Amino acid sequence: MSIPSPTTVRPTSPTYEIQTINSIEAIAQLAPEWRRLTAGTYHDAPFFQPEWCAATANSFFPDSVPNILTMRSSGELVGVLPLLRSRNIRRGVPMRTLRSISSPHSCRSDLIVGAGPHSAVAQAAWNALQQDPWWQAIAFDDAPEDGALHSLLQLAEADNCLTAKWRSRLSPTLTVSPSAPFDLCPKRYKSFRNRLKGKLQRLSEKGAVEFKVESSPTTETLERFFALEGAGWKGARHSAVTSCAKTLRFYREAWSTAAALGYARVYTLFLESKPIAMHLGLCMNGIYYTPKVAYDENYRDLSLGHLLMQHAIQDMPSAGAYRFDFLGPNALWKSVWSTTLQRHDTCYVFRPTLAGRAAHTGLTQIALRMRAMRHRLKGDPQDPASWQ
Repeated sequence: MSIPSPTTVRPTSPTYEIQTINSIEAIAQLAPEWRRLTAGTYHDAPFFQPEWCAATANSFFPDSVPNILTMRSSGELVGVLPLLRSRNIRRGVPMRTLRSISSPHSCRSDLIVGAGPHSAVAQAAWNALQQDPWWQAIAFDDAPEDGALHSLLQLAEADNCLTAKWRSRLSPTLTVSPSAPFDLCPKRYKSFRNRLKGKLQRLSEKGAVEFKVESSPTTETLERFFALEGAGWKGARHSAVTSCAKTLRFYREAWSTAAALGYARVYTLFLESKPIAMHLGLCMNGIYYTPKVAYDENYRDLSLGHLLMQHAIQDMPSAGAYRFDFLGPNALWKSVWSTTLQRHDTCYVFRPTLAGRAAHTGLTQIALRMRAMRHRLKGDPQDPASWQ
């Protein structure tokens, strides 16, 4: 793949400069500015940080070339658009594509901006993308509904490019009050709470029960989580972290950096000093995230995951968190705790060429209709009506 050297593009506004970074190593040099850019903003979350981007690229796309746009105003970093170059748009369909540096484990992707208005930054990024003749399509996974990326899609549409988007995930979130952490849980939790008390009592009859939180988790804690997860159904179905070398590398790299930077957080439920349920969590900017949960299936009837979830939510105020983000898609077990959902979209931009129009038609007219038909036949897995 022939990749141009880093170039500086001056878009319409003379106050912006855009540089294209073509190496993961350069992310480390940019990292301090990148973190300052996101501090205290919507993008002050693990998934928009330079270490998350680098771990994803190193683990899942080691042979792909990064194409990371940095936007500056008067020398100050005001935006980052993490992309990489791919020869396929999806499932082996050949098309030169700039895609988000993301995977199913990345949780979210976006045009990363600072605290100010993002429309001008989006315009600068789009101007630079237009001047890159290499790509035929741009693809993003799990872009938040209220993120800055959607401004870029609107600009692409205004310039007669073809766009497509559809919902990928509806992630539950729970606002946690310091004085009453469970007050905003749905009524279903309030009736479930008494059952949890009974299950905790039954668990206590089997031995000493202890809940523990580690705000500076060690490598040994991480490996303990992998062992617990791999011992259950995920290990049997080869979907555990340890079942895939790329996934294992990602979590080891991302969590070691998160621990070093102080936002990794692990909750564990012990029975007789043995871990039987664990949260591999992240806490940043007042929000706690749960990318991975594992429990000992020998105690399946005691709802270990829910017992640990209740403890973690109750502990949020002491962690300085006001929101619990469950991540991933909506699911029946999550609805016990929250019915407030944050939408994320899969997004595409196509150049209005013959190939671009064909790919756009294939996605919007064929793939989406097949998805709609599947949901009619089997139900939408994120729709509560399908859980009945």
